[in-house]
Amino acid sequence: MADNDLLQFVIPHKHRPGTDLMTKLKLQDSRIMNLIIRTLIGRNAEDKYISASCEWIDGRYADVLYIPKDSATEALPPVIVEI
Repeated sequence: MADNDLLQFVIPHKHRPGTDLMTKLKLQDSRIMNLIIRTLIGRNAEDKYISASCEWIDGRYADVLYIPKDSATEALPPVIVEI
């Protein structure tokens, strides 16, 4: 690649720094999810959550939303993780 070509290189929008793409993917791993859920809710909540998408009414997105596999209760509330 010539030096001039490098000056015209554009990083695709989804790979831009600041998108936290790798962090969001890691937070969807069940081991990481269980670590966060165990810390915030307790051991009884391990393996009872799944990752879901979360869009607010104004069109913005939360980084990660964990929701119970069955239904949300006081003992198993939804969990939003923002990076």
